[in-house]
Amino acid sequence: MSSQEKKVALGFIIALLGWGTTMWTGYNANAIAIALAAFLFATGAVNWKDVLNDKAAWDTVVWFGIIISLATGLTSLGFIKWMSAGFASMLTGMDWMVAFILLGFLYIYLHYVFATASGHVAAMYVPFSMVAIGAGAPPMMVAICFAIFSNFMWGITEYAGGPGPIYYGQGYFERPRFYGINFVLVTINVLIVFASGMLWWKLIGLY
Repeated sequence: MSSQEKKVALGFIIALLGWGTTMWTGYNANAIAIALAAFLFATGAVNWKDVLNDKAAWDTVVWFGIIISLATGLTSLGFIKWMSAGFASMLTGMDWMVAFILLGFLYIYLHYVFATASGHVAAMYVPFSMVAIGAGAPPMMVAICFAIFSNFMWGITEYAGGPGPIYYGQGYFERPRFYGINFVLVTINVLIVFASGMLWWKLIGLY
């Protein structure tokens, strides 16, 4: 390893220790990340010209920042809750199995309007679960299924979760193809969960 690589490795080890001990130290995770960046610049492990030349990183910062701001604005204005309530009310009175499956797909694909998984879960997990349970779906099954889907939806767009912009920013795919591939993969995962999950949950007596 070169001296620069050793400095980068040391910085990330220190940062990981800092992030892993925040519950005891009380340090802010963002402050630790800024300190890591400062360490890398101060030691010469990274120079500012390298940062300026990393077009993918700047593309990620701009796009992700704008989309998070838009999603935050929609949430603060109550649009997300209004939309969630509207979809949920449309399914009231349906057979619980139909309502449960439809809500599962809606829960996944509505992530197109969210820039983070935490905002999506906070806005939609409880109302969608309540509607499914109110329709007659077993509470434990609903909780498990929506928890699984809360992980699948990270891959649906490049802004769906924190790692997405980094992967997309490498430039392997144009946006239409990137969206198409992700849509297919997420849909296949959802179908697998419904197909195998419903059989397994029936076998263990959840419904």
